Amino acid sequence: MRVANLIFALLFIATVSLAQKPFEGRIVYAIDYDNVPNEMKGLEKMLPSEMVMTIKGTTSRIEQNSVFGGRQVAINRAEEENTIVLVDILEQKLKYSIPKDERKGQKYRVNETDETKEIKGYTCKKATLQTSTGIVLEVWYTDEFQNPDGTEFPQIKGLPLEYEIAQKGMTLNFAARSVKEEAIDETYFAIPAEYEETSLELFNQMIRQ
Repeated sequence: MRVANLIFALLFIATVSLAQKPFEGRIVYAIDYDNVPNEMKGLEKMLPSEMVMTIKGTTSRIEQNSVFGGRQVAINRAEEENTIVLVDILEQKLKYSIPKDERKGQKYRVNETDETKEIKGYTCKKATLQTSTGIVLEVWYTDEFQNPDGTEFPQIKGLPLEYEIAQKGMTLNFAARSVKEEAIDETYFAIPAEYEETSLELFNQMIRQ
């Protein structure tokens, strides 16, 4: 009986995977902040208000303004072990890599719910995620599409369109402002030659100075 149940579960997972299709296009997320720490009061306007995620199958490019000025881009490919981060700061163009194990960041306990709602024309399911410190966050995702590499929640079985993350005492709220399915050229994920190689450690030292 246990063998039969296992076979059924594997067939169910395979059917769900085949039903999903890879997303190709661009999602623009608005970013809002709750519980801003006192030491950051008055500096909210410096925080990024928008994030653009360009996706082609399992590959993604995440772009937003940096709190240090300039722009920050993260290139994620499922078949590669590192995320490549490109930073424009203080008239410098720098790049560094983050190992995939470190990129995963926070671990969550996922609880699927029966709640659904429409977001930008897509039916989305709600999941709650509990952190190791007991913080509960919400994610609304569409299971019409696969979850590409680089999203905040790789364990979610779909493409997140609204979600929360906890960071440095704050809650960051991401909500899809627009979702556009369109052909994406591979050049969006190329690493420009003018970016100088550095490390995350050296980059962090630079911004502390």
